[in-house]
Amino acid sequence: MISRKSSVRVAISVLTAHAYLLGSCSEGQTVHNWNNAAGGNYNFSFNWTPGNVPDGTSESARFNLASTYDVFLFGDRTVSDLLVNDGNVRLTRPATATSGVTYTVDDDAFVTGATFALEKTFSTHSIILDVSDRLEVHDTAFFNVSDGAAIIVNGQLRVGADSSGDGELSLTGTGTTLSTSAADTAVIGGSGSTGTLNLKNSATSTIGGDLHLAQSNATGSAAELNLSTNATLDVAGDLNMVSGGSNNQDGVFNVNSTALFTLDGNTNIGAGTGTTQTTAVAVGGTFTQNGTSTFNLGTSTGAGNSSSFVVDTGGVASTGTGNISIGDTGALNIQNNGTFNANGPLTMSAESSLTLSGSNSRLNANAGLDNSAGGALNFSTGRMTVTNGAFVPNAGGAGASYSLNGAVPNLKLSTGATATFGGTLSVADSAGSQVIFAIEDGAAVLSGDAILANQDNSAAIATLTGADSTWNVTNQLIVGNSGSGNLAVRDGAMLQSNSGIIGNNVLNFSPQLPTVVDVRNPGSTWNVTDSLIVGNAERGKLTIADGGRVSSTTGFVAFSAAVLSSSVDITGQDSEWEISADLYIGGNTTSAGGTGALAVSEQGKLRVGGALKIWQAGSLVIDNGTVIVDGPLDFAESSIDFTSGRLELNHPSQSLIVYPTELRLGTKNLLNTTTLDATRELAVGGELLVTPVATLTIDGGNVEAGSTNLLGGSHLRLQSATFASGPLRAASGSQIHVTGAGVDLGDASAVDGVFIEGTFSLNGNDVVLLDANDAVFDSGALVNLGDSDGTLTAANGLTLDFGGNITGFGTLETPNDSGKPLINNGHIRGNSLADAVFLTGYVKGVGTCDNCVITGTDAPGFSPASVNRGSVSYNGTLEIEIGGSSTSDFDQLHHVFGAGIADLGGQLDVDLINGFLPSAGEFFEIITAAQVQGLFAVQNLPALAGGLRWQVDYQPTSVVLRVALGGDFDFDNDVDGRDFLVWQRDSGVGSLADWQTNYGMVVPLSATSAAIPEPSTWVLLSLAVFGTHLTSHKRIVERVMTTR
Repeated sequence: MISRKSSVRVAISVLTAHAYLLGSCSEGQTVHNWNNAAGGNYNFSFNWTPGNVPDGTSESARFNLASTYDVFLFGDRTVSDLLVNDGNVRLTRPATATSGVTYTVDDDAFVTGATFALEKTFSTHSIILDVSDRLEVHDTAFFNVSDGAAIIVNGQLRVGADSSGDGELSLTGTGTTLSTSAADTAVIGGSGSTGTLNLKNSATSTIGGDLHLAQSNATGSAAELNLSTNATLDVAGDLNMVSGGSNNQDGVFNVNSTALFTLDGNTNIGAGTGTTQTTAVAVGGTFTQNGTSTFNLGTSTGAGNSSSFVVDTGGVASTGTGNISIGDTGALNIQNNGTFNANGPLTMSAESSLTLSGSNSRLNANAGLDNSAGGALNFSTGRMTVTNGAFVPNAGGAGASYSLNGAVPNLKLSTGATATFGGTLSVADSAGSQVIFAIEDGAAVLSGDAILANQDNSAAIATLTGADSTWNVTNQLIVGNSGSGNLAVRDGAMLQSNSGIIGNNVLNFSPQLPTVVDVRNPGSTWNVTDSLIVGNAERGKLTIADGGRVSSTTGFVAFSAAVLSSSVDITGQDSEWEISADLYIGGNTTSAGGTGALAVSEQGKLRVGGALKIWQAGSLVIDNGTVIVDGPLDFAESSIDFTSGRLELNHPSQSLIVYPTELRLGTKNLLNTTTLDATRELAVGGELLVTPVATLTIDGGNVEAGSTNLLGGSHLRLQSATFASGPLRAASGSQIHVTGAGVDLGDASAVDGVFIEGTFSLNGNDVVLLDANDAVFDSGALVNLGDSDGTLTAANGLTLDFGGNITGFGTLETPNDSGKPLINNGHIRGNSLADAVFLTGYVKGVGTCDNCVITGTDAPGFSPASVNRGSVSYNGTLEIEIGGSSTSDFDQLHHVFGAGIADLGGQLDVDLINGFLPSAGEFFEIITAAQVQGLFAVQNLPALAGGLRWQVDYQPTSVVLRVALGGDFDFDNDVDGRDFLVWQRDSGVGSLADWQTNYGMVVPLSATSAAIPEPSTWVLLSLAVFGTHLTSHKRIVERVMTTR
């Protein structure tokens, strides 16, 4: 359209028209004037004056008749210049055309003071206007290109850029195109005139160089560029709009719905140095800058200047990655579902403005937003996303505060974004505000204080998501001050605050919903340095779920009486609230508060490093969760609902008392059952006390205690149990029954780890006794291993006191170490030698042992002793001490009980003690039995002096150690021929050399006059001895013996 200024220039156009008629053609050119006002065929010479058709680089064509007509072009034509100076002329194709044509202008084309149309109205074949140099439209001229016609400008395009008057170039229709040279600038409006360029209905244009809109130093220059209905304009260079040095300049650029504008160069809108310069860009379609180009809006400072860039009605504007500057006279407005993608760093000056409005309007600041100069950032509705840079919304630097308010603003800080507010970050800080605030995908926010929903009827929804996303509140974080707040920490994000309050003041919001903080997913954390209050004066709710974690020094649930109700839910594996000091539910440190509920479920965990106080209106539910309290637990005014899971109370004052029908923590009922199945684990730091008549059954559950005390008449049943008893004391009359495998009892760090006076039944299971030294079964103890080979293990030894009993079939597993012995002063009795009690360790003491198999070391008595036994199989090492010749001076084992069998094997170790040196002829009966079976496989006997030797004499009912002369093989206290006969029958009885050395010796030691026979006389001697034997009435009883 033509500007209103065109009427002022009519006089100018009249004066200059004659100049165009005479001088607009190239020098030396012949000008051919169209003379047929009715229109006709371009190729007929009679339509031209002079009378030939202009066609050649030395001829120009001029249309200057003041009428309306069509000129039909039948074939390609070339002219030097094209001049359209008057009338209303349409250059078109005839219906009979069979191919496209090109009208080539070798120099310039001027449309001045006329209306000129280029189109293929009557034909489907193309028509192209190819201008080798300039195309100018001015002097109140209109140039309309449509119906698929094309213009090629190889020089400069100038529309309304001449002092002679305004010009307008319009392209419309599919296939209609305009292209200009890369070396030249397209100028729309200038030299005090108004230029207009219109593209619509799918028309396209490519500007090869820069595009200037009212880019002029002449006062009054104006430009208008309109793109509509699927039109496309591509600019390879810069866009400069009203950036000249004169006054009273105007620029308008409209990219309407479905239109597309693409720019490869920089954008400079309103950068002029004059005054009263106005620019207005409206984008309802698509505005795209490519590459690293910059975007400058309103950087001029002249009086009365203004530049607006409006993205409206679903339009999308995207900048290059270069700097984006909104100057003091610039205004960026994003409204009515518009989107502005700021792909470079966005900076606002002190007098600039940026307005985002409309619920679906979007500003994507993809390289940060810097408003530290304090421009007007108006963000009441819409969605703003900041990435890859700092978000600085107002002046004041790092110490500033910021309030995010409005009807429904949505602020998202995403990948690479940072924001620092040394003061207070307030989200929804005005009545009626409903604000959405998101920190995600690695964004980082630092604020002094933070308040969500600070005023009545305000609502704030904040989310912190992503593994590297952080929000550090150096002071206090309040969620729901007077309005409704909601904060979610998700997907590994980290929230840090010095203190935290969820639901601070009385809520004035409808509907009445609790303020909620939800920390969820593995790696998601909220670390509170000081106290965390859930429900201060209004309802609050904290949810920790699916691996989320919260930590604080102290915790409060329903802090004051003003709170209707507040709750904490900890649910899901690895979800945890860890409190290093104290937790109060339903009140505070000194008084009761509102109704407070804390539930731990589905493998969630609550850990309290200090005390847990549950006030009257408080409650604790454990449903497949874990609660650990290191300090005292006080729930005297309330109750604990322990459905399943683990309750661990580590303070030494915390005792668990078992009564016939209930379990109590101190004096307070915990469970109305005395059976703990696999669904419950219970640990106390103090005593587990089982009262008389009461029975504690651990059936697949887990019980831990600082110590365990079974009173007389009490029962402990361990069925598939894990029981960390601490030091265990079972009084006389108590009973312990083990019916499951893998039970440990006692305390390995306590010197009183195990002390049992009552009945202990293993039922063939394996049990480990833990004690810092020896586990003790006192005089009243009755231990039954069972009938199916159970094992009782005591790693530091075991003492069975006088009167105590161990029976059954199984193993007593103790170390084979004299420093950790099994001291048997009681009675050990196996079912039989086949189903015996196996003793694997170092055994000593004066107790009885029947149907026992000793595979360790047997050191009977207490240096030395006479011990009565039943049937014993010696498969280990038997230590015998001899300190004199009287029966009280050496160890003696008398197998007098039961079958009385001594089944020998293993190793015999004999030690001389107290300096005793035995003499020849002395003997020591170390074993007596109803039946002696077998031999010792190894005999370690002490060395003897004076030619003496040991002989182990195995009798059917005894084992005797004898001291004899070397060679006295028949133990008659002399060495003579009879001994040789014994040796001859069994050379294993001793050494023949000893017989030779001591031949003729008798006890007491003396020598006869008989000489030791030489070997040559042995045969005669043998015959003599043999003869004597046959006639003698003396009979040598054949005995099994060994000699050393």
